[in-house]
Amino acid sequence: MASVSGLIDKVIDELTMYPVKRFYPTYVEKCTGLPLKTVFEYLLDLVNANKLELKWEVCCPNYGCAHTVTILDTLPLEVGTTVNCSVCGDEVEITENNLRPIFLVNEEYKESRQAFWVELKKKKREITPVLTV
Repeated sequence: MASVSGLIDKVIDELTMYPVKRFYPTYVEKCTGLPLKTVFEYLLDLVNANKLELKWEVCCPNYGCAHTVTILDTLPLEVGTTVNCSVCGDEVEITENNLRPIFLVNEEYKESRQAFWVELKKKKREITPVLTV
């Protein structure tokens, strides 16, 4: 069986190959089959290693809207901070019920992984014999 880090690192590596702006821990949970708590803790380790960035998405709690109102770099220190939803126009109070952690792949890490994949493809082409008939 693959290790926790191996399973999650594989998902993150795959994300570096596509123009993914951000992802939720639940995406990694679904891809790996690992418990959400385990996934989240390892993603935090990747944040500490500067491979990922953690941000907080504030969603409009209004039924039928659920629009991302804003993305915060850090959690607000004051309870009751409000932001305006540009879709439904309501003032949205930031609470633990409408905050979601989101992760972004660090740009430098993403570029290094993309360079790695390009180099790997070049090496595979050099090694693969060309068949002639």
